Amino acid sequence: MLDIGLLKPYEGNPRKITDDAVNKVAQSISLFGFKQPIVIDKDYVIIVGHTRRLASIKLGLKEVPCLMADDLDKEKVKAYRLADNKTSELSDWDFTKLEIELQSIDFSMGDFGFNLNFDDISSDSDKSNDKVDKGDNKPKDNYYTDKIVIPNYTPTMEQPPLIGDLVNIDKVDDLIEKINNSSIDEHLRKFLNLAAYRHLKFDYHLIAEYYAHATPDIQSLFEDLALVIIDYNKAVENGFVEINKKVMESIGNKDG
Repeated sequence: MLDIGLLKPYEGNPRKITDDAVNKVAQSISLFGFKQPIVIDKDYVIIVGHTRRLASIKLGLKEVPCLMADDLDKEKVKAYRLADNKTSELSDWDFTKLEIELQSIDFSMGDFGFNLNFDDISSDSDKSNDKVDKGDNKPKDNYYTDKIVIPNYTPTMEQPPLIGDLVNIDKVDDLIEKINNSSIDEHLRKFLNLAAYRHLKFDYHLIAEYYAHATPDIQSLFEDLALVIIDYNKAVENGFVEINKKVMESIGNKDG
């Protein structure tokens, strides 16, 4: 184990690390523990594990398991760093086996990016072709399902996160600046400014953490806004998942 403060990110790392990736790795570490050490060189510069370092900082870890690859020269270190990032992209999913695995466990794997629903996938090849692209063996973007998956979060933080960390407004700010700098009608400007807020990016893991530390009156407000769903029926009454009811009615009318 090493003090996380000793680790140095590689300045030339070509891999972009998103907040979503950090959140998912943090969730994985919280649930399963730190099973993959961070690989560093003799100068404590990270070779493999930049995302794990950021996730550890997010979780407030002071020490993390590390493996020092002091047998590699500088050229091999660079090659290994690139190879580790690239080789993970070369494998495809066997969706039949993936379905079996996902259905055999109780964890909410949507927390880790597994947002596929297989309920309506037919074993008939003709029907499957409508939902799966033969070219890359991945579901098409227009694959719909009537199944609702609500992610389950288990609070792991001793202190609530900062309010500013619950939502990312960078995209909204960029759009509003662009709108306000354009020569358009004032009524249209107001409309587009409102529409820009569709691009707010909420961090529902941190929202759940904040909710867990909040007072009952604040928790009630979070539930009213469907930032967390504790009572599914209440969420329906508030109209946040009413669309599912209308979709089901539509499906019933078509079948009738």
